[in-house]
Order: sequence, then C-alpha cells, then structure tokens
Amino acid sequence: MARKNKMSMEFGFYPLGLDLTDTRFSITSHPDREKRVSNVRNNSAAINGWFYASLMERRGESGEIIVPPGRIFGLPRTHMITITDVANEDEVKFVIWCLSFFLGLRLTTEECGFIDATPIERRKLNDFYAGEPSIKAGVNLAIRFVDKHTCDARSLKRIEAIIHALFMAQNPQALCFERFQYLYMALDACYRQVFGPRTKERHDINHNKRIEWLCNQFNMVVPPWATKQGRTMDSLSSTTRNNSIHEGLFFDEPLGFSVFGGNAQPDDDGIILQMENIICRVLVAILGKPDAKYVTSPYSDRQYVVLDLV
Repeated sequence: MARKNKMSMEFGFYPLGLDLTDTRFSITSHPDREKRVSNVRNNSAAINGWFYASLMERRGESGEIIVPPGRIFGLPRTHMITITDVANEDEVKFVIWCLSFFLGLRLTTEECGFIDATPIERRKLNDFYAGEPSIKAGVNLAIRFVDKHTCDARSLKRIEAIIHALFMAQNPQALCFERFQYLYMALDACYRQVFGPRTKERHDINHNKRIEWLCNQFNMVVPPWATKQGRTMDSLSSTTRNNSIHEGLFFDEPLGFSVFGGNAQPDDDGIILQMENIICRVLVAILGKPDAKYVTSPYSDRQYVVLDLV
C-alpha cells in the first residue's frame, strides 16, 4: 500500500494545551482553544467533569413539541495532529484513538463523535498518570503499531473497539449489566488480538479460561473471578457473561434489575473496577510495551499508577 508523506487532522475535545513534536508526528493546540474549552465547561450539559448529550427538540404527529434525550453529539475540535508516512485517514484516526487512551478521555475527528456522555477532564477513563514524555512515547507506540499492521486493518479496528468499549463502560449513567458487558467485550477482544499471533493451540480457548490465559501472557496476577470455581468449574466472569448474553439474566434478575454480585450481597463495584484496570494494562502490552512496570502493577484499588513508557 502506498504511503503518503504527511497527513493532518483536527481533533477534540481536550481541555489542556498539548504541543508535542517528534520525528514522525506533531500535535499543536488550536489558537482558539481556551475560548472553545470555556464554552464547553460553561454549558449546562457539563456536569462533574462530564458532558452529556443535549436534549433534541422535534414535533410529534399532531404538532406538539417533544424533547427526547439525544445520544450522539459533537464538541469543538481543540488540537491538530500531523503524522508523516501514513497511508490514509484511518491510520491517523487510530493514533488519535490511542492518544485518547493515554490521556484518559475520548478524542475524535468526527463532527458528532460522542455517544451519550464524554469526559471533559483528563484521566477519567484510565487508572494511570502519563507525563508528557510518556504521552509522546505512547503516540510513537501507536504509529509503530500502524506500521506493523499496515495490511491488517482488522487489528487497528479491534484496538479502537477495545478502547471504545472501555470508555462506554464508564459512562456515569451506565447500568451495572451494561458496564459488565462492555468490559467483557473489551477483554474478549484483547484475547482475540493476543491469541492469534501467540498461541500454538489449534482451537480457541473456552470463555472460562480466556481472561486467565490473557493475564498469564503478560505475567499479570490472575483475579479469582477469572478462574474456574465450584462444581461447574466455570469462572464467575464466564458464568455472568453466559447468563446475561444467552438468557438475559444478570445475577438471576432481568437486565437492569440487579447489581453485580446480586442485590442481597453486592460486589461494591470491585470486580468491575478490576476489569477496567486489567484492560488498561493489556492494552499497554498489546501496543508494544509489555515490559512496562505498569503492566504487572496491582489493579485492585482506585489509586492512579504512574505509566512510564520512556
């Protein structure tokens, strides 16, 4: 595939100044960034560091005005990225997805690229702190991943899907079963991305072993909920997945009527948090830094961990 010399795209929304330059890329802040950020922060849809989809007005069949909640919306673009030696816009967009992950908030080039809600503050969607040198290194990881998978668009889209599912799961209005399903999909996509090039097995691994297998690939501690337990020898995660996907039941209740662990003895969100943090660690490894200390760091609490990619 022929590769163009240089391609630039505007993206947003990022509230802070971000100006980075390296061999293959540059990121610059829009001259009007501060005004655009101020307009977003002062909007009534901005609540506790999140921006929610606005109400949309339409007319009913008899002419009355109906205002249902909107779901898809846009925010102003605040920065521009320029990358050399990329083949198309999709490759640039992939790098922006990865930059979203390293910064911990959704970034997009699309006019309406947000669904339901998006954070307007940094580090809402990951559990690590990356300084400017590591952000620069993270962008380079994404560019090298593109170079390696230039004939494998599926891998690029799969990584984007993992990041998107991770982000969607953390919508403050998401119900518990929605969070679990988004995160399980992200973990399963991580497994699919890693399984292909690494495995010597002829057949797929069963769901009750996949997360355990994935953690073992990167020397991560395997959580108890991902190991086989009880008479059925199924993991809690795979059992919950099977019940919700195949039977529409989440801890023995219809979807939306139970929290994780069941209403009598709720899990207090611990497992959901661990799923998020495992996905973040596996993503760093998949993108090319499996030896980063962050990958094997504890993931069972709400403390930010330093991500050093340099």
